Formats: sequence, C-alpha cells, structure tokens
Amino acid sequence: MDNKHIDKNKFEYVKVDQKIFDTKFEGKPRSFLSDAMVRFGKNKLNVIATTIVVMVIFLSIFVPILTPKDYLSANLANTKFLPPRVPLLENMGILDGTINVVNYEADLENYMLIDETLGDVDGNRLYFPKSDQYNPFSNEFVKLDTLTNLQIIGGNKSPSYVGGTNDILLRNQTTHMIGYIENAVYLNSTLTFDINSISEGSYLEVMVRPNNIEELLPDGVTITDLESMDYYVSLGTIDTAGVHEITSNFAVQGALMLVYRGEETGKTLSINSIGAELSIGESYYFEGYELSEWPSITMETFGGSWIRSNAIYTVTSFTYYKYNDIFADRESTMANEDYDALLAANPGMAESIVYNNPDNPLEGWTFGEGYPLVAVVSQSTPQVGPDGVEYFSYRVLNNGLISAGFDQLPYFIFGTDGKGRDLFAEVWLSLRTSLLLGIIVSVINIIIGVIWGSISGYYGGWIDFGMERFVEVLASFPGLTVLAILYLEFGGGFALLLIYLTYSGWIGVARLTRVQFYRYRGREYVLASRTLGAGNARLIFKHILPNGIGYIITSVVLSVPAMILTEASLSYLGYGLGEGAVLDFGIFQLSGLSLGIILYNGQLNMTAPGRFYLVLIPAIIIIIIMIAFNLFGNALRDAMNPSLRGQE
Repeated sequence: MDNKHIDKNKFEYVKVDQKIFDTKFEGKPRSFLSDAMVRFGKNKLNVIATTIVVMVIFLSIFVPILTPKDYLSANLANTKFLPPRVPLLENMGILDGTINVVNYEADLENYMLIDETLGDVDGNRLYFPKSDQYNPFSNEFVKLDTLTNLQIIGGNKSPSYVGGTNDILLRNQTTHMIGYIENAVYLNSTLTFDINSISEGSYLEVMVRPNNIEELLPDGVTITDLESMDYYVSLGTIDTAGVHEITSNFAVQGALMLVYRGEETGKTLSINSIGAELSIGESYYFEGYELSEWPSITMETFGGSWIRSNAIYTVTSFTYYKYNDIFADRESTMANEDYDALLAANPGMAESIVYNNPDNPLEGWTFGEGYPLVAVVSQSTPQVGPDGVEYFSYRVLNNGLISAGFDQLPYFIFGTDGKGRDLFAEVWLSLRTSLLLGIIVSVINIIIGVIWGSISGYYGGWIDFGMERFVEVLASFPGLTVLAILYLEFGGGFALLLIYLTYSGWIGVARLTRVQFYRYRGREYVLASRTLGAGNARLIFKHILPNGIGYIITSVVLSVPAMILTEASLSYLGYGLGEGAVLDFGIFQLSGLSLGIILYNGQLNMTAPGRFYLVLIPAIIIIIIMIAFNLFGNALRDAMNPSLRGQE
C-alpha cells in the first residue's frame, strides 16, 4: 500500500495511561420495560399488529353499545340479506350494495328484444332472471348493460331444461319399454311419432296394454311376465327416423306402451316428440321434460336406460341493485280507518295532497316528500256495513324508505343477515363474547399452568415425574369424547365452553414453564442467590420466572386467538352459548351470538346469489384476528426476552 502524507497537526499527544474516545458517550440507563418497548417499537409490523389488536378490542366494546341492543330477533324483515354498502367505495363500483349473479335460471316467459327491428324471434331474446319467493328479482332493478344469457346443453330431467330428445339405450339387454300409463280410448285415433334417430337392426313397436289386463291373464301370470304381452294390442312398428303416423282402426282402452327391440345390445332410439288425436275429442302431446316423465316399465328380461339428451338450460348473469329493490316504493291496500289515522299522525300530510285530476278525486292523488305514503292510486267502491257505516279501502303506494325506518338509503358496511340485522354490529358483539371468553380461559390456564410448571420444573425428581405422568394421562383423553361427556352433563352453553377449554388447556403453559425452569434453575446467579440464603419462593418468582416471562407472555397472548378459534368452531357445531342465550354478569351481559354461529348461519345461505359475504366477512375477521394476535404475541416475546436487552 502506498504511503500517504498526513498532516502532523491532526495528531494529538496524550499520556500513556490516558483513555481517549472518538466521541463522547451520551445517554442514561434504561429500565428493562423501557428497553423492551424500544425493541418492540422498532418493528413496524409489530406496531401494525398491535394497532389492529387494539382496534378489535375497541370495536368489540363500543360498537354494540352504540348500536341497537336487539340482536336476538328480526329488526326489519325487509332488510334481509342486504350486501355490504360502504360510503366512498360505492362511487368506485366497489361494495356499492349491488350483487353479481352468475348463471342463474332464466325466466323464458320474461324477456326483452336485443334488436327491436328484428322482431320477436329466437336468437333476438334476452331473458330476465326467474323470480321466486327466495330470490324475488325484479326487471326494474337489473342493470341492463350487464344482462347476458348462456345456453347450457344437458340431460337433466327438469322443467328448466327445454327441448332436446329422449333416448332409449340398450346397454346390457336387447329390449326396453316405456309407457304412458294413463288410460285412454284408442279408436280411429292417430298417433304421431317424431323419431330423431334409430339404430339399424332395431325397431319400435307401439302397443296398448288393456286396462283390464289382470282379468285377461291366466292364473300364475303377472303383468311383469313376458307372457302378459301376448294380451297387448299392437298398433304398428317404426324402424326409420322421421315423422310417423299410426292409426288405430279398432277400439281398445288402456295405456300406451312403446317397446324398443334390437338385434343386439348397444342400439339407440332417439325421440323428439309423441302426440295423439283421439276420436273422443281428446289429444295429448309430449316432448322434452314431459316426455322424460314417462316411466320405464318393468318387465322380465327387459333392461336399458331412458335418458334425456341435448336439452337447453338457459341461464342469465347480471348485476342487481339490491338496495334499490329492497327500499323501493310498493303498492298495498289500506282500510279507510287506517288511512285517516295515518293522516292524523303526520301533520301536514293532508295539506300536501295534489290530485291527479282535481275534477275527479277518485283518480288518485300524491303526497309531498317525507311522508309514509307516496300516493293513493285508487279507491274502492264504498260498502255499507251492518252498523250503517260506509267501509272502503285505498290502493296506496308506500314510501319504501320511511316504511323501513330510514330517511335515506342506508349503509350496511358488512351487509345484513337473514333476520335483517346489521352484520357489522353482530360481528363485534359476537367478538366481544369470544374475546372475553378467550381472556377468562387464558387467565385460568396461565395461572394453573405457571403454578404447575413452576413446581414441576423447580423441584424435579419424583415430584416432576409424578406431575408429568398425571399431565400425560389427562392429555390422552380424546377431545371429542370429553366434549360429548360434558355436553351430556352440562348441555351447550358458557359452562360447557369454560370447562372444555380449561380442563387441559393449561397443559401447554405448564410444559413451557417447566422447560424454562429446567433451563434457568442451574444458572450461576440462581446458585449464588441460594448460597446467600434466598428461599424457594424468591428463587422462583424473583430470579427464574422473570427470565421465562417472555415465553409465558407469548403463550398468554397466543392462547387468546386460539380460544377464539376454538370457541367459533364449537359454536359452529352447536356447542356454544346459543343465539338466543344471554349470560348476565351483573355489570354487563353476554349475548349468545358468536363468530361460529354467524358462520353457521351464513353457510346455510351462502350458495344463494349475492350472499357469499355472510361467510366471507366473518372468516376474514377471524383470519385478521389470528394473524394480528400471533404477530403481537411474537413481538412481546422478543421484547420481553432478557437475553436481547440492549439490542435494537
């Protein structure tokens, strides 16, 4: 290395025994707790996790206080299953109160034309969703630019599948029979068969089974024996595809039977439709689903499959304005006495009336804004009752928002459940129950576990051996067996959860504490303290336990989310407090609602369109809580570890 010239003025003469430093040491000693908090705050992830934990506790305490207390019965029947709607986010098309419905059954009688100039023809129809009592979709609230149709080809024997063919497959036998078992008179009747395809080397025989067949059969012969077919009346056979007409020129009354025969197995008959014009003026026509309902007739040595093919199932996908639908103005009938009472209960309502036709008030009228009724559509003809008083009714248009108890379209951040209750309030109310139960159980487990583990680990020997064997025996009992026994003894509820979660929950803490005592009881500072006369209690609580406090605190914190998850699982299975239960502690009450019950109720309805949030939101809350508490616990463990003191 090349020598460099350094100015001698940069050197300073010092004595041999004099200490010099580059910079002056500044600062003051820190306590163990302040040192732990410095280490804790250095990790931003720890701070975020702690913030989440604090927010969860805060929300679980104050949200139930600031919202209505009735969580056990339906609040508003017409607000059931409302999806999440969040301010500001709705302006971006996110959580805007709409639901996206995918591949829902279409109503083939309810459609609009894609191109008005092409007319009402197949291929120019855009079908709306089918509405029923469980999913009452209205065309008015379907976002038209999102409405699409899809045709699914399948073979389900369902009315939703339209058209297609019905096929007989001779798999392992060479004959199969189906029948229209309703009795009819076939005299000068014309039967029409539209055959889509028929395998070569096979034919379809059209027969009538007389309605008095059992009287015609000899003794010992039943209608499932082949011999019984000798008493059937044959009308004709078909062995080619196409439309065939068969005429019955003689009178026979009975059930129409179609017998398909093949020279060998593997033959197939495909039928489009079957129709009949009976001489007595009756007729019938079967295709698609109606034809698939014809039963296969059991007959000795007959076999095969009667299946449906190439049917069309039309489904629709769309975005639906759920809130606008729920709070829409709707018509109803109101008695004149109720109408007068409503006007009296709402000052200014009568004065706001504007008649549609001032010369004829019976044509209806409208009200001003902010009243329970939007308009009166019509009035019925008055009827004089037995008391001589005229009675009549109004056809009124109710204000949807005011009828539901709202001044404007509401926001439900987490949506509503099947009883019309705010899921946001329910989640935090149930979490309060879960948190309190988790904390109580954790405290009990920590107290028992620390005492047990301290004694076992500190004394060792035969004391440790006996205590460990007891723990192993206790832990060996299957959890489900213990749960079942406790359920039979105490029934579902808080007592069951408390006993089940504590009967062996302390074992993990005891083992962790025991390991820490084995680790530290032979250290020099413990031996020195014992030499100086320290008693067992001082050694345990002053010198050994503080060194393992980090792991124990971690166990405390991590046991809380574990208890929450266990409680949610047990409540999901029906072992929790129960939705209708209330646990009174005097100062406050615990509702029987829990995250497990919310999840259970949600999964019962999650497959319906737009209701997956009932499971998704509670599941996300549980996941966030588990992660946050675990990060918080790990951070506390590192912060409280004495071996890391002074490290940042």
